[in-house]
Amino acid sequence: VHGAADDDLKSLGADEIVDTDSQAYADLKDIDAILNLVRGTDFEKLYTMMKPGGIIVSLTGIPDNAESNGKNIKLIAQGTATNTEHLDKLRELVEQGAVKPVIAATFQLEQVSEAFQKLESGGKTGKVVLKIA
Repeated sequence: VHGAADDDLKSLGADEIVDTDSQAYADLKDIDAILNLVRGTDFEKLYTMMKPGGIIVSLTGIPDNAESNGKNIKLIAQGTATNTEHLDKLRELVEQGAVKPVIAATFQLEQVSEAFQKLESGGKTGKVVLKIA
């Protein structure tokens, strides 16, 4: 995690937060599961941290040469193709409180320039939302 607020992530269910900017995360060991959100991640480092039989889910893809060094680590590249049925189900989950979107800031469509400035400034937890109606 790059500069995220620990309390925000723990409230979403994380057991441990690793700030890869300030912590030697490669020293961690015996991890059951990793959710990778960072493009360009060194998967070789991740493998050394994992328990045999662990799982890595990557939202940024998996390198073609990804091998788990004999640890039987399951690699999953997660991508999402949206359709109306999926979006309706997601809306239901949000309305039920089962999924809690994290919103860093909301802007009107006329404020698109400010919204992009917020995105580019970094240091935010959550999504930047543009209202079009």
